[in-house]
Amino acid sequence: MGDEDGELDPSAVAGAFGLGARARFTGAPEAGRVGVVRRLDTDRGSWAVKVADRPVDVAALARQADLQDRVRAAGVLTPEVVRTADGAVTAQVNGRTLQVLSWLELGPVDRSLDPVGVGRLVAALHRVALPADGAVEEWFAEPVPTDRWHGLVDELYAAGAPFADRLSELLPELVAVSQLAERYPPVQVCHLDLFADNVRALPDGRLCVFDWDNAGPGDPSQELAVVLFEYGCGDADRVADLYAGYLAAGGPGRVRDLARFTQLIAQLGHILEVACRRWLAATDDAARADHAAWAAEFLDEPLTVDGLQELLDVTTRVGREIEPSRFREPSPAPEPQLLVGGDVTDELVRIGDTVRRPWDRHAPLVRAVLRYLEEAGFEGAPRFLGVDAADREVLSYLPGEVASRPRPDWFRDRDRLASVAILLRRYHAAVAGFNVSPALADLWVVEGLPPGIPDVAEPVEVLGHQDITPENVVFRDGEAVALIDFDLARPTSVLLEVVNTLVHWGQLAHPQDREPAMSDEEVFARCRVFVDAYGLDRDGRERLAALAAERSRRSWHLMEHRARVSGGGWQRMWDQGVGDVINRRVAWLTEQGPRLTAALLE
Repeated sequence: MGDEDGELDPSAVAGAFGLGARARFTGAPEAGRVGVVRRLDTDRGSWAVKVADRPVDVAALARQADLQDRVRAAGVLTPEVVRTADGAVTAQVNGRTLQVLSWLELGPVDRSLDPVGVGRLVAALHRVALPADGAVEEWFAEPVPTDRWHGLVDELYAAGAPFADRLSELLPELVAVSQLAERYPPVQVCHLDLFADNVRALPDGRLCVFDWDNAGPGDPSQELAVVLFEYGCGDADRVADLYAGYLAAGGPGRVRDLARFTQLIAQLGHILEVACRRWLAATDDAARADHAAWAAEFLDEPLTVDGLQELLDVTTRVGREIEPSRFREPSPAPEPQLLVGGDVTDELVRIGDTVRRPWDRHAPLVRAVLRYLEEAGFEGAPRFLGVDAADREVLSYLPGEVASRPRPDWFRDRDRLASVAILLRRYHAAVAGFNVSPALADLWVVEGLPPGIPDVAEPVEVLGHQDITPENVVFRDGEAVALIDFDLARPTSVLLEVVNTLVHWGQLAHPQDREPAMSDEEVFARCRVFVDAYGLDRDGRERLAALAAERSRRSWHLMEHRARVSGGGWQRMWDQGVGDVINRRVAWLTEQGPRLTAALLE
């Protein structure tokens, strides 16, 4: 069984790459860069078969396949390159050179894809950071010379091109934009073709990047500038969201001056020139119409100096809002002092009047919260001071004492307990106006949760701290004055934040898991002191016990999942029996809930 691509046998293709039985080509061939692409279906799945119509550089394809493997390993969705039994990325079948990739159902070309998602995708690509071998190709680094533009316009006029007038009008702007370009050195391997044709949404909404044929030496900052233009669509808000998403996801590129648009200037200029040259070379009206439409895509949305400056203004603003500044160390630098972390946070170091913390994926979100609290005048939280030479976050050190384990005698003092409630109420008032940017919004989400975890149906009312343990409240002179460790800050309800806090400070737990000799009556009294000091309303008091049990059931699943997936401090707590502690708490709350409610209301 053959097909129009030179009697290509689908069974032979499947056999060469080990793709399974009952092989058949489906759908029409699609034009590719070096031939055609066919869909091959077998009993094991669907595959994209790239059929070359000219000699191919097999060594280059092997390097490209290795790059795609690295990118896939980093979590980026891109087609998988299928290798033959002996590890080759190509095979000869019926005299044709073939390459096979996994088949993905791609959505249409769409420049209006979610900008935050695009920013995160590009950041993930750039974090792979394979070293570049060789110089950046002229196509991506050298703009079209001025004399070539003038000569091209003359040829188009002579041939009667319908778009010659438009190109002539744009010549001064094309020349001005070209003067912004500066030759740049290679930094790492980049995709170099992240236009909307090559970044598509799958039916489930995930973004996929494909067509790695142009991958080579580049600069992530230059490629980022191309992406900002392509998917920003001339909308400052989209540009801001994309750039913020990129920065929040740890992308290494930065667009800080107009020279960062060199790749964009060169690439779009060369593409426009090619479209014009192909129009001139076309011999029939249909081909000329296609090439004229291609040229019009660039002539209708031309690069301008003002437009690039507007893009730069947006990236400058977003950079100030999200990017951490470098912390300037005092001289001489104080000696580091290892601090005792909480249950999860390790590697805390005090240096002088600062605390150094390792970066994690939630760091941009925590920075935004701390900056907002500082601007709101709330003094009960650390100040974010920047990032040090080791890429650790630098926070202000808050002097005072915390109730670390073993708990100090003063932990049971009810005046101190009331001051925790008052501090929490002050925090809630200070953070009330905080609005997270779309680029950071997904950082709220607990990633990768398995299905079936019980939910807690509570309204979103406040940005909760969510981790007000005795280790995370700083006291001075017997009064709670500050909260630390905002890693778990999430939108929540006031009541759920109160419940979370009372688990630790009210000792909502089975008797064997509380502080020594703390009776049920003392627990009820502590909870009453707290809700009175906070000012919790009657509805909240009536629902508190039931919500505490519901929250604890969910907490068991979350802790088990985090221990299994994240390890570290989460695994340590699980190994120490926190799951059993939670189950005992649920049983106690179920039994003693009515007594607790009565104590809160009477």
